[in-house]
Amino acid sequence: MMMKILAITLVLSLYSSFSFSGTRAENIDFLYTKSGTPEVIDESINAYRQELFRQYPEIYERIPESVLLDAFSVGRESLKNSYIRGYNIYTDKEIEELFVFYQTDKGKWMLEKSMEYSKVVQSNFNLGYEEINDAYIKLVSEYRVIP
Repeated sequence: MMMKILAITLVLSLYSSFSFSGTRAENIDFLYTKSGTPEVIDESINAYRQELFRQYPEIYERIPESVLLDAFSVGRESLKNSYIRGYNIYTDKEIEELFVFYQTDKGKWMLEKSMEYSKVVQSNFNLGYEEINDAYIKLVSEYRVIP
């Protein structure tokens, strides 16, 4: 009787773990989306755009905004593909295990904290890019070598 209960429990736990997961691509899409990566990419692209226009305000005067938005869309897609390819370090089994884990309370908590962390880091990176650009421009202007 005890073995029967154990067997049923094992079957049910395996079924519940894997019945909610989809294909590898679907699971990766879930992980990518739930991790907040699209928001981090958007913030990165927007910060880059702001910095570009801060450094080169004449761009707005010479190039139609629709053309620039196309370039930023290409960049956004490229960053997304980079993140998606990053999941290649995981086996199919590990992807499924991550999917199942992120369905748990602890996994959801971890995703939420990871998103907060990523936003803080990205914001600090954006400030760093501005500082690097300013230092670079100051340096080149001292040598009178304006790119």
